Amino acid sequence: MSAPDFSAMRRVIIIGSGGSGKSTLAKRLGEQLSLPVIHLDAHYWNPGWVETPPDAWAAKVDTLIKGEAWVMDGNYGGTMDARIARADTVIFLSFSVGGASGACFPVASAIATARAPTWRRAVPSGWSGSSSTTS
Repeated sequence: MSAPDFSAMRRVIIIGSGGSGKSTLAKRLGEQLSLPVIHLDAHYWNPGWVETPPDAWAAKVDTLIKGEAWVMDGNYGGTMDARIARADTVIFLSFSVGGASGACFPVASAIATARAPTWRRAVPSGWSGSSSTTS
């Protein structure tokens, strides 16, 4: 059986519980598809871990989703409808850290054609909640 063709994926959102591997999968999928990766946490948190006010956050997300192509990870329920409407692909990682079995990993791995995510907090390299960057 040949590998699936994921080349049609141009606007991908990855959602799921904390620690499920959203950021790791986003990074690897972005690499495989040559798409920019948008880690919503890096845009939501201001220096000193100060939250973005709701109105400003909605405006920021509206700007981010206008891009032609991206892989975006993060939940942020208040902006979910707008992100889903703009996405062509939604990946929901629906397994818990404690309940993840070997059967879950091949699915995520096949999507990103990479090894299964690690169980450490995966944030963009060098990011500490003090800048808004897209990797």
